Amino acid sequence: MSDFSTQKSVCARKKHTCSECAGDIRPGDRYMLLSGAQDGQGYSFKRCAQCHHAFVWLDLTLRLGPYGLAPDEGIEFGALHSELAEYASESRFSDPEPLRHLLGMAERREASQKTQEAA
Repeated sequence: MSDFSTQKSVCARKKHTCSECAGDIRPGDRYMLLSGAQDGQGYSFKRCAQCHHAFVWLDLTLRLGPYGLAPDEGIEFGALHSELAEYASESRFSDPEPLRHLLGMAERREASQKTQEAA
């Protein structure tokens, strides 16, 4: 049970790492800051704009489609990649949208790793 939660769009003042794709959020980039407390434990997650777009798309798709996601159900923090992969597999890869989002996540993660190796 959630004690409280907040979600807001923020402009980065310093470099952060996306909690979903592990890509860089650079100064000046907009990202979603999700924070709160659940069962007495605090949490804070940062989701880059691209991952947030993928999250919103998947959440709406699961709620409005034949899956009928219940109002109290949702995609867990840090599970966007696996949820997109599962949706792509269940739809027999007929929908290119989850694949596009998965590719973007992989590209951002790889670019972040290359940046870290170069430093």
